[in-house]
Amino acid sequence: MIRISLLLALAVAPASAREGFFSPTAYTALNDSGISAKTIAGVLPSVGAFLVQSESTYTWKEIESLRSTRCSSDVSRAWNQEFCKALAAADCTLEGSCRVQRTSSCGGVAVSGFFVTARHCTEGHGDRPAKAKFISPDGLPILVELEKTALTEHAYSDDLALLRIPNHDGKEARIRRQEPKDGEPVFGVGFPYFRMRGRKRADYTAPWGEPRVALGKVVDGNSKSLAICNFSNQSDDWKNTWKWEETCPEQTDETPEFREERHLFLTDNDMLNGMSGSPLFDKRGRLLGIGTNTLKKAPYDYDAKKPALYVKAERIQALIGELANAEKRLKAETEALLALEQLQQARLIEREGRWEEAEAAFVELKTRYGKLPYESGNYADLADASLRFLSCETGRDRPRRTFPRIEYLESVALSALSDGSRERLLHLLPCRVVLDKSDLHAEELVNRLLERRISGAPPDISVRERIENRIEATLIGVSGAVVLIWERDGNGGWAFIGARLD
Repeated sequence: MIRISLLLALAVAPASAREGFFSPTAYTALNDSGISAKTIAGVLPSVGAFLVQSESTYTWKEIESLRSTRCSSDVSRAWNQEFCKALAAADCTLEGSCRVQRTSSCGGVAVSGFFVTARHCTEGHGDRPAKAKFISPDGLPILVELEKTALTEHAYSDDLALLRIPNHDGKEARIRRQEPKDGEPVFGVGFPYFRMRGRKRADYTAPWGEPRVALGKVVDGNSKSLAICNFSNQSDDWKNTWKWEETCPEQTDETPEFREERHLFLTDNDMLNGMSGSPLFDKRGRLLGIGTNTLKKAPYDYDAKKPALYVKAERIQALIGELANAEKRLKAETEALLALEQLQQARLIEREGRWEEAEAAFVELKTRYGKLPYESGNYADLADASLRFLSCETGRDRPRRTFPRIEYLESVALSALSDGSRERLLHLLPCRVVLDKSDLHAEELVNRLLERRISGAPPDISVRERIENRIEATLIGVSGAVVLIWERDGNGGWAFIGARLD
């Protein structure tokens, strides 16, 4: 008998068949709570498991145990088919260590065409396709492709993530607008991993991966939207000493890091690993919250006596309302990154002296990203300046000169500067030169150098400073401070590349 279909007849189903959904002692609580089997069955099709993949290492013995617990029955194999295939294809060494592409899941729920889960489940998901398995009426999973949004990994401070369900025509949850009330009965639906059997509150015996219902009640509805203070993003320590406060104090260098969380409430139902993102419903089947974590004895140490933490479902609508603006921001950030990559590639091609390719790259940069801001201007201004340099390079009859000995370069450069010969100086320089650590066109640098020339006073070098493959030559016989920069090229020759004018 398929476990999910038994929800339609909980009262008459054998206890052994019902064990997968509830602890054996939970049925008294179900009857006392006023939550009907029909209500539970009605919300199940809106619940899904968000698939999370990672790599784990197991021993041969653990592999066999996992096969028996997660791949033994038709329903288990259906819900864990990716993991069962990975177990069969495990890469094992002679020492008995096996690497497996592990597939686990977080809970989630469909709301207004979106799949909502916990953000910490989606963080670091990268470019992998996003998928969820929804609960079908016969208890078997329905695999659905999800589309990531700008709020899949980077949402509000609330631990919520939003993914789009393309062409969704399935069941969706209804959000309850009223605040959770202390003591009211609730139930969560998730996909817990029963690894920590010694620390669980209920006697679950079903294998991993299948949907489970966890009964409980609200223990702190946080009806005044109070705040948790001393919340650190780097530690779970706050979960040991949490308390509700009307306001958080101002943070100073002496006070611990904290963050306000004003949209949380607590329940006493189980929140085992794998229940993150699981939806919580009231006795009428309305969505109350999204599971985020359990208050713990210590980091990563589940404590069934500590309450479970939920984000209020009302935050989902705020998340959906923010999506359009967030996607605009994400698009702008993506375009900015692509433009910067295009600029870096174009500059690399230019440095390699591939002038025609560089020209095409800068034209493309201007065409695609010209209006985007860059430093004090935009990419169009930057591309135009670079194209001017390239026009200079491609329009020359001969390449700039390099000298096998630094003394030759010094003699020619000083002679050209002394004579005030613009053409001879341009002939020595590349089109793009360095001036005070900035790029400048050679013609502008030559103009600046000739302005420092003193008529009838031939310049000379007073100091030569060697810096790696460069020599900075300080001139005398000119007005102001002038430092010419020589650089060794790949063939061991010397070239004139720029100046520093103080």
